[in-house]
Amino acid sequence: EPQKGRIEKGKDLAHMMDAFWFSAFKLFIVTIMIGIILFVAYAIKDDIDKRVMQHQGTILTEIEQCKQKYEDNRCDPKTRVPLMEKECEKLEKCINKDPFTEAK
Repeated sequence: EPQKGRIEKGKDLAHMMDAFWFSAFKLFIVTIMIGIILFVAYAIKDDIDKRVMQHQGTILTEIEQCKQKYEDNRCDPKTRVPLMEKECEKLEKCINKDPFTEAK
């Protein structure tokens, strides 16, 4: 009879060890999955940030071109020719763009 008690305890211990290792394995898998999800989220955010910065650069270049055209066409209100009014207004709008809000 005492032998049976030991066998039962051994089975219980083996069952507990199996449950422990299975739980540890599940935790490991969940940790890996969370890591993958975070990595993908970071990669997407990084890609978006790069595209926003590229777009900001494009807008800044456009603004510089508008400033140059503004000067070339003598759009200053003191020297502006009436025929150039609409074009100069467009150039003013272009110059006043905010590349940081436009790019988002």
